[in-house]
Amino acid sequence: MKYEKVVDFLFITIAVTIPFWMLANNIAIILTLVTAIVYSATNRMSVKKWEPLYTPLILLFALMVIALLYTNNLDRGFKKLEHRIVFLVIPIICYLFSGFINKKLVFKTLKWYVLSILLASLIFYSAAILRTLYYASPNPFNQINGNFFSYMELTKVIEGTHPIYFGTQVLFALFIIGYDGIESKGILNINMALRLTLTLYLTVLLFFLNSFLLTGLFLIMIVYFGFLLKKHTKFKLFIAALLLVSVSLSSLFVVDKLNGIDIKNDITSRDFSGSNFTAVRARVAKYYCSIDLISNNFWTGVSPGDEIDELMKYYEKNNFIHGKTQKFNSHNQYLTEFIYTGVFGFLVLVSLFFVIFKKGLVSHNKLLIAIGFIYLCFNLTESALVRNKGIIFFVFFTCLLVNVNFNNNQKIK
Repeated sequence: MKYEKVVDFLFITIAVTIPFWMLANNIAIILTLVTAIVYSATNRMSVKKWEPLYTPLILLFALMVIALLYTNNLDRGFKKLEHRIVFLVIPIICYLFSGFINKKLVFKTLKWYVLSILLASLIFYSAAILRTLYYASPNPFNQINGNFFSYMELTKVIEGTHPIYFGTQVLFALFIIGYDGIESKGILNINMALRLTLTLYLTVLLFFLNSFLLTGLFLIMIVYFGFLLKKHTKFKLFIAALLLVSVSLSSLFVVDKLNGIDIKNDITSRDFSGSNFTAVRARVAKYYCSIDLISNNFWTGVSPGDEIDELMKYYEKNNFIHGKTQKFNSHNQYLTEFIYTGVFGFLVLVSLFFVIFKKGLVSHNKLLIAIGFIYLCFNLTESALVRNKGIIFFVFFTCLLVNVNFNNNQKIK
């Protein structure tokens, strides 16, 4: 069909621009939407299929629109609604282009997505090396360099790129590479040596991003692949080596975060005064204040526009002055959704993951399950569906993958 290559190009462009500047990604989405509408208008007999996943996404958007009716800050509410417009746009695109979305298109899109992650990582490393040379320190982790190879300093060269959000994208790319090597053999079409090299390269990158969450999810992924490869001795040795590398890197990039953390005290303490906070204690304070807010606004929430203003009141009420000064959100998407639109928004968000896992299990779609699991956990430590980078990555790949049945998992040529 004359539209087939155009649709391939548009979907690939959306995927490729996800790790980069949001303007380019937004332009790609707008072009794809316009093309989908034109195609649908000129081909009224085209195949269209509504996936159950689209419904909770659109409901989350609709609930936010309704919440604007009782917000005190329309400007902030509209800004957050603008970020979430893809909850409506991406399902419409995938619905109108249903006839084009098949395993071949998905595999092409995933391949180019992995390549875009590799390109972004090369940009990060190149910038870190150049900055290190400029400051003339042979040790890239020397404090004089500002730790150019780690966390925010590594990813800030691409404006708007938070290391943890980029890390979830890297994690998904790692899952694609592993899944392709074990089960599909049709995404990357590369030999085993290069596949293992890419895996090790992205593994090192993942630990440079320096996150408890990413470390935990990565280890779960490795254990899962180890289970799939239980009959392959060579692969088992590789998995064991990868685990060894992971543990070693953890000692360099994650264990240092444990300094000063008293798990029992940080979790149980309700004294949120002062300005010295560990990662655990700060999150406990945010969660406690958020739950306090929710308990008084259970049914309708306080609206996205008033979220921050209301949280500040509860931070002050609970003496979490550091949180008020920094204007923290809840750092938990489930709590954020509750604050936005009450119990209804929370239940719709939970139902979204139910649909993802049900569809993934029925269609043997391990990639859909993977991104669902990543975000199920990611939402516990971040308000992941507030930032553009978090929203588009999640919505685009779930809407794309939900259209493919992997029960018949033949190689794609």
